[in-house]
Amino acid sequence: MKTRMMTWMVAFALAGVCTAQQEDDKEAKTIPEMNGYKFVTIRKVEPDGLRIIHESGTAKIPIEKLSEVQREEYALTMEGATEYRNQIAANAATMRDRQQEAARNQPRTPQAPTPAPSPKFISAHQVKIMWVKKLPQPRTLDGNYHTILKYYRNFVAEIKAGKRDLDAQETAATYNRSLAISSGNAELA
Repeated sequence: MKTRMMTWMVAFALAGVCTAQQEDDKEAKTIPEMNGYKFVTIRKVEPDGLRIIHESGTAKIPIEKLSEVQREEYALTMEGATEYRNQIAANAATMRDRQQEAARNQPRTPQAPTPAPSPKFISAHQVKIMWVKKLPQPRTLDGNYHTILKYYRNFVAEIKAGKRDLDAQETAATYNRSLAISSGNAELA
């Protein structure tokens, strides 16, 4: 526990030092305005331009949009930019060729056709459960509430006692038959 606490304390101390250094660096590199961007911080100098952070987000200013003074300040040349861009294009082409070669060398396994999902048939017991769940409850504001409640309770009792088993079996069979026909499996119907 103490080791963990010490680790956190060291991490917080280092974070404070790093943040202070970043703020110092930020103050040193923040430019009020550059090429139409406000409050610019140079994030990275690349051979073909500058990556910056500005008040609205991030951007890259290409070397073509930099003035001669800015190019000299950051030691950028048009020849260096052209060479850098050609190298990037060559690297991308090499990577694309390698990926295509790897794809061609992959062993091709024949794709087995996926069987059609078998339909989910239901049982008579499931039908009875659904009857009880979906049976509308009588409302107390009905004029004949007590009569409806009596029929409701009798129907649920008949289902639970097994008196409606034949009806449930017929309902399940009808549903299963129509499901088999709609899925194109005539032998199951």
